[in-house]
Amino acid sequence: MKLIGKSYPKDNFKIFEDTHIPNLDIINDMFLGKEDSAPVYIVRNYIGHDSCEKLKNKFHEIIEKTNGGNRASDDFVEVSQIGATQFHKETRAFFDECIQTKEAVNNLVDSIYDYDDLNDFMLETSFREYLLQKDTHFGPAYHKGNYCNMFTARLWKDKKEEKFALNAHEDLAQLHFAKRDNFEISTVKHVVACNLCVENTENANLLLWNLFPDEACKKELGIELTGYPYPFSAIKDIDCLHLETQPGDLYFINANYIHAVEKKQKDSRITIGRFLGRSSQNRVVYWT
Repeated sequence: MKLIGKSYPKDNFKIFEDTHIPNLDIINDMFLGKEDSAPVYIVRNYIGHDSCEKLKNKFHEIIEKTNGGNRASDDFVEVSQIGATQFHKETRAFFDECIQTKEAVNNLVDSIYDYDDLNDFMLETSFREYLLQKDTHFGPAYHKGNYCNMFTARLWKDKKEEKFALNAHEDLAQLHFAKRDNFEISTVKHVVACNLCVENTENANLLLWNLFPDEACKKELGIELTGYPYPFSAIKDIDCLHLETQPGDLYFINANYIHAVEKKQKDSRITIGRFLGRSSQNRVVYWT
């Protein structure tokens, strides 16, 4: 089938890049869904390699203690995971998972000793101060007395029978689950995925295609509640960005657009991630 939807103008479909210091105006434009906003924005060397090494070691320590993490294999992805995921879950189940994994998530970030890296981990402090100047509150998504965790950490496993380690998908469709419970993320219109590269020894790229598919396409494919997966045959001729990441890189993508993680021979890609979006005129939230 031929997919239809929104696309970036050709001149704007590119990777925006900085080193060390992020430009929060660029990320805020992504929250707002501006026409000329970045499809992909990466801050190289946002945190030091020593901090990444500590995160990697602690990740493997926790995964070993938990026999592979807290996410069971399913029909969607195969990962070793620390933290909760809202994907394909009712809101109560998501927050139950947040509570169950909170200690492990905190133990992971506590492994960082560098004050600067820890003080503004995942831009937590910078976002709060920046958005406060715009009369906007920034913080974890909330529902019935519970707050979600700061992030989820994953080691992507390369399944031999699949083309990608993480198949082509988008992250807006899954918010339909949140609408059932009036969970505040259901009002987000522009989902921004934020990821920190902890390990990527085989240089598995992130791929992002220049298409935000419309609802009719999702329904025809039967993925209107998941956004996963899009068949490669439907996207192979669409313009695509290839993002190379190294440990310490912090990157943001317009997750309404179809994206995937490249497949390599070894399981060596660890990322720490969360989603962000504007849930109301004066609130930006994150969830996992």
